[in-house]
Amino acid sequence: MGVLLSRIVGHDDRIHKLKNYFSQHHAGRTFLFSGPSGVGKKQVAWGLSQILLCENKTPNFDACGVCGSCRRVEKKEHESLMWVDPDSDLIKIDDAKEILQFLRLRSLSKFRIVIIDQAHRMNASAGNSLLKIMEEPPEDLFFFLISSAPTQILQTLRSRSMKVAFQSLSVTDLRKISQASISVLNSVRGRLDLIGQKEDPEQQKEKKSWADELIYLMMNEEAWTDPDWRVSMKEKSSWPLRLQFWMSLLRDCRILKSQTFIEKAQAISILLHPELKSEVQILSQWPTEKIDSIFQKLLNYEKDLVIHRDSVLMMEELMASEQIHKSI
Repeated sequence: MGVLLSRIVGHDDRIHKLKNYFSQHHAGRTFLFSGPSGVGKKQVAWGLSQILLCENKTPNFDACGVCGSCRRVEKKEHESLMWVDPDSDLIKIDDAKEILQFLRLRSLSKFRIVIIDQAHRMNASAGNSLLKIMEEPPEDLFFFLISSAPTQILQTLRSRSMKVAFQSLSVTDLRKISQASISVLNSVRGRLDLIGQKEDPEQQKEKKSWADELIYLMMNEEAWTDPDWRVSMKEKSSWPLRLQFWMSLLRDCRILKSQTFIEKAQAISILLHPELKSEVQILSQWPTEKIDSIFQKLLNYEKDLVIHRDSVLMMEELMASEQIHKSI
């Protein structure tokens, strides 16, 4: 049991400013916490919720960490705190209805708080149904929207939210949290969520397979008539992760192709996937403009997941539009 914000490493300046804001402003509003995944955005919102709902705040506007309210927040069991943490591709209208139902209940606390993780997964129907209350929340209500892709949130919501941008954690910060090797910490670009993936042999095996798959699709004409990759692409649960991984590989390609101003050894040391250096070097055979074009299309496809575009058709479109196998 304890004070949640005291466990957070990094983001000291943002936490200080947010605490000052809440100590001086008590009217509800919507906050948009944006930044890379796995850096602590959701934990900060959780810790601030504990302060707001604490029964015995300290003079420095910290949670006491021991009252009944603080304990229930820590267990995510507080009656005035609602978590929306999607376990599917989208936050749908049914999720929005649950939020509205929660807000209809009589509150036993001074404040009510809704934390929506991965808010960019909110589809148009859900977003529109919550638009009015998020734009002008009652004085006792606070929304925290957590997102690594804030531009995919409804513009009307973004414009009415208080925006707080979070940065990646430093290697020094990561070393306070994780016992992983320095090479792993250097490779995760300040994201805690990637450390476990880097140390998990099964996940590394899967990423090696995805890297080989991208090379195959880009560089082999027989891919057009091969049904095997189409079967794997139909597995929706892995498609978002595969897209993000491919984009990170292409990002590494751009680093290796920047050797006119970065020494090769130095470039390799800052790759996101140093363990896949050979695969990155193969993909780096592409001209820079081709890598950039494919990266942009993959980014667009990531957004298209919201409208459930077929993953196989997206890859066939990419292969056709870039004339991949004729451009090496």
